[in-house]
Amino acid sequence: VETKQFADAERVLDKLVAIDADDADAWSLLAHVRVRSAASVAAGAAAAAAAADVGADGSGAEGYVDSEGQAPGLSAAEATRLRSALGAYTHAVEACRRLKKATPAGLWNNIGVIRARLGKTAEV
Repeated sequence: VETKQFADAERVLDKLVAIDADDADAWSLLAHVRVRSAASVAAGAAAAAAAADVGADGSGAEGYVDSEGQAPGLSAAEATRLRSALGAYTHAVEACRRLKKATPAGLWNNIGVIRARLGKTAEV
């Protein structure tokens, strides 16, 4: 998929969530587009190496977060796009709560994956 297609999709979805802030599906799609546009091959090798060294209880993870709380191997642009996607996924969860709908497990999974990629290992 070309960068222009991601930009077009993001523009349309931004308009959609502006029209209906309670549309959890639109927020989720917007987040997905933002994650896909932030995909980085370089971060893959670092993530694989980190996963091999981190125990199931999280021990050993300390070395995979820099002094600013960001996982090494992420460019500033990728980290910014991931934070943006995390915000959109969070809006999707909040929309589900406002509408008293069950939050799909996939949303929680995506939030967890992005938080891990950003080096946010503890809830804030």
